[in-house]
Amino acid sequence: MQELLISFVYGLGLMGIAGISYGVIHRWTRDSTIKSMLIGMVFGVIAILAMVNPINLADGIILDARAVIVGLASAFGGLPATIVSGLLVGQFRMYLGGSGAVPGAVGILLSAGLGFAWHWFILSKSPVTIRQLLGLGALLSLHSVTLLMLPLSLAQELFSTVVPVLTVSCIVGALVMGLIIDRERRYIRTEKFWRETAETDSLTGLPNRRSFMDRVMLEPYPGKTRQYGAVMLIDIDHFKKVNDTLGHDAGDIALRRVADALFTTADGQDFVCRLGGEEFAVYLEHTALDGIHDRAEDYRAAIERQLIRYGKKTIPLTVSIGVAYWCDALETDIIDVLQRADAALYSAKASGRNRVAISGEHLANQTVSA
Repeated sequence: MQELLISFVYGLGLMGIAGISYGVIHRWTRDSTIKSMLIGMVFGVIAILAMVNPINLADGIILDARAVIVGLASAFGGLPATIVSGLLVGQFRMYLGGSGAVPGAVGILLSAGLGFAWHWFILSKSPVTIRQLLGLGALLSLHSVTLLMLPLSLAQELFSTVVPVLTVSCIVGALVMGLIIDRERRYIRTEKFWRETAETDSLTGLPNRRSFMDRVMLEPYPGKTRQYGAVMLIDIDHFKKVNDTLGHDAGDIALRRVADALFTTADGQDFVCRLGGEEFAVYLEHTALDGIHDRAEDYRAAIERQLIRYGKKTIPLTVSIGVAYWCDALETDIIDVLQRADAALYSAKASGRNRVAISGEHLANQTVSA
């Protein structure tokens, strides 16, 4: 009895470590496949540690928390975690040998499959509840059917003495470990919400000034042959008149439409954001020098084509755009780039608005009217 209690507490401790590891892995990488594989590897190693201190039921027959740990790796990690943890722990069980090696390895693979079935039919369709975790534990306990692969007399004895204990341990283990993992999942969702809130403009849904500055300051595009980085500062012309004439509700509608037009015009490499008020920005991470003006014109024309209705009124909008570019990121002061883009924007407004002005050694003072 004492050996059973020690092994049970040891197994619960390992389950707690696995649950915390789940949160660490999710925060460490955003790639879903790598994330799932890491969960499979880490949970697999922890399941092996559980097998190091098992309850020896008979010669080569052991009882431990491996089934629960592998099952929850599959339940919360997905298919790559199912494959990695199942194969890793199954191979180790075969390495340990004994008369229960084959049934044990098959039971591990069955636990992985049952966990993935729960992932597919339960986790992907609804939030986790205590009842669902209890059901997961009961489902994982079905791996005990592999005991039927043992000699009949031994299987009958184990079914009458071990299976009830195994079932209870699977249910309790799945509940405890599942609650820890679900707590980590809720924390991760909360952190993601606040991070996105801090980096997203609530009106337009675009990244905000903070997100834009983090992007351009963190990784300006390094110089390559005929490849440049560029920043566009975009300001809506005479926007104050919209608010003063039609009210702030109309202004908000106009801002959202402008944001939609910018976002729709952007290709996969353009980073569009709202700096605040009627000011927007676009970061072109890599582009050809002779294409910078064309991209700015695409944005300007997209806004001019908008037909924004507010009640019976049509709100005509145009934008002025100031652009600055650079080639060698290692020798570029991004603050200076932004200041040059701001000066170009001022030049576009002073030249009549609804136009693009580009600051640069070869394109200085160039403005293009609509």
